[in-house]
Amino acid sequence: FWGGWGGSLIIVDLDARMTVAYVMNRMGEGIVGDERGGRIVQAAYQALAHHTEDHQEAVAAFVDKRDPDYQDR
Repeated sequence: FWGGWGGSLIIVDLDARMTVAYVMNRMGEGIVGDERGGRIVQAAYQALAHHTEDHQEAVAAFVDKRDPDYQDR
């Protein structure tokens, strides 16, 4: 993880084989930045989650109105 002035960030996740970089075109105040970069990272991980067997199980369980049986996959 690298965070820069105003909210820019880079996250390299070797396990997920994903890199997310965010550089804003209008720098905000503060060292930590704001929620914009965090939301982009959350969206990237959410997109990855939609391709897992556990996500498919969650959708099937919802449709079938039953508790899901997650397998950590």
